[in-house]
Amino acid sequence: MTDLCPASTPDERQHELKCWPLFFEAVASGVKPFEVRRDDRGYQPGDLLRLREWNPDSETYTGRECHRRVTYLLDLGAPMWGLDGLVVLGLGPADPSPASTSQPVASTS
Repeated sequence: MTDLCPASTPDERQHELKCWPLFFEAVASGVKPFEVRRDDRGYQPGDLLRLREWNPDSETYTGRECHRRVTYLLDLGAPMWGLDGLVVLGLGPADPSPASTSQPVASTS
């Protein structure tokens, strides 16, 4: 599979994630600038996310994907929240250049 995330530095971390259609559309359109996820990957600000639209009914990828950079991390396992293992990831453009858009891109696979 071809990595479609913007060029990264050797120490930059990338995560490929399944994203259900309802949530994918909201992130891709820019309406939902965050993700709530289990922190099973040790997410950090600066990480790149490759969100691939996943159809849970057919258990297949739809071919749509978008890329976002983690700009903020809220650990919901903190005592004030008490939701161990969950984080809220603030999302920004994967590529901060003016050419970056919120539109989903077609997968090459």
